[in-house]
Amino acid sequence: HLLLGAPYTSPLVIPGDWLVDELEGAVEVGGFTDGLFRWPTRKRSGRPSPILCGDLLRAVRTECAESVQFWWGFSPSLVGRWRRALGV
Repeated sequence: HLLLGAPYTSPLVIPGDWLVDELEGAVEVGGFTDGLFRWPTRKRSGRPSPILCGDLLRAVRTECAESVQFWWGFSPSLVGRWRRALGV
């Protein structure tokens, strides 16, 4: 799973900070994913959801879906939903 646009870096945040999600607007950071690339998740009740911002947004737009799924540890349905919403 070669990454064409690497390197990718995670935002330097801690839980309680705020980021702007491309689809949801301002969201509070609640934690991080467990993928090969750790990524901030939004704080909310229920299952945490990755925040679509920064280098992840760039990767979703430029990398193949399978690479994003592999390196970030996201499900095919989540990556597909993002790509459709972004018109990729």
